[in-house]
Amino acid sequence: MVVHQRTCIGCRQVKAKKDLIRIVISSAEKTITVDLNGKGKGRGAYICPDMRCINEAIEPEKLRRAFRIAQNSADCIDPETIGELKRKLISLVEAN
Repeated sequence: MVVHQRTCIGCRQVKAKKDLIRIVISSAEKTITVDLNGKGKGRGAYICPDMRCINEAIEPEKLRRAFRIAQNSADCIDPETIGELKRKLISLVEAN
């Protein structure tokens, strides 16, 4: 059986895809959402379900790199989006 692996953008550890939370940025709306089924459209990134990793991963620079947004781009991720993403990730981790 093949175990698909991904790298957490917070701690940079490689883990089984099923053990990570996928977040995805849509190309059209530039919104970041938590992708619970792992099949959402857009560029994805993975985060360990751990508060330390979440706090590391949601830094604007790490998100920009993970979603391949140019440094001088007008498509930067606004603080409101980051705050909402953090709230969703925390509630997801606390629920488990």
